[in-house]
Amino acid sequence: QVAVRLSLTSTRISPALSSDINLLTSLSTAVGDLADSFTGVPRLRGLAERVYELQHEMHALPARQEHTLVGTNNDKIVIKNATIRPPVEGIKPLFTGLSVTVSTGQHTVVRGPNGVGKTSLFRTLAGLWGAGEHSSISLPKSLWVFPQDSYSPHGTLAEQIAYPHEAGALKSSKEARDEAEEFLDVVGLGPWLREHSFDLDTEQDWHSVLSGGQKQRLAWVRMYHKRPKYALIDEGTSAVDRESVDTLFIQAKKLGITLVTISHHDAVDVHHKRALDLEQGGMWSVTEEEEDGRLAPPS
Repeated sequence: QVAVRLSLTSTRISPALSSDINLLTSLSTAVGDLADSFTGVPRLRGLAERVYELQHEMHALPARQEHTLVGTNNDKIVIKNATIRPPVEGIKPLFTGLSVTVSTGQHTVVRGPNGVGKTSLFRTLAGLWGAGEHSSISLPKSLWVFPQDSYSPHGTLAEQIAYPHEAGALKSSKEARDEAEEFLDVVGLGPWLREHSFDLDTEQDWHSVLSGGQKQRLAWVRMYHKRPKYALIDEGTSAVDRESVDTLFIQAKKLGITLVTISHHDAVDVHHKRALDLEQGGMWSVTEEEEDGRLAPPS
């Protein structure tokens, strides 16, 4: 056996045989890549079908007849006689005659059971849905819309924070960079980033790198960086722990941001002065804070 091994070891591979081995290796790699691609074909087909269905449904929508008087101001959210309804013919309105005013510092939580229409209200405020005839909506010019799952483009961490604007000062200003790093520490991302040797100039596919809760924390940093006067927050803390919820809202108030928040648990309610309670059947009411500064639970 030793002699055989020595004989094999001393044997030289001819150039022709070496070329054949390289070709076989390339072929096996190509076959493996083809097999991997084949497993992704059903998913690609499914995505293509969903895009086609979306396009088909959009073409089937009736022409928009907008009667809503939309305006801007500097210090209030004013909703008058709004109808909250998906833009599809034959769908019964979720709410009618909705009238609410939110002034500076009047933090308001939107409460109600799942499916009652909380996100639908935000879609109407954001201008995605019309608010019906004889209605008017006036919004402050400085308004930030905070979805539950914020978009994270591929790029540096600084670009994530600055989105949808250019990184600008986050690349060149030490003061802006120090502030951004401070915000990252406030939301609890700083230690994790340092542990992985990530900084503001690190480029990653952040949507894949970060967990759901981390992405929500980063979205709060994005809002802090913009410092809007008002923010519509659609369950922006659904993936973070209770202690973090308190920290996120307290920091936003320190920056002078008036919050209008969709509630998903009591930890959110305590950071607001009033509540817009939505009920099944199109009923709605406004609940003001009590003398002890607390909001009564929804009826």
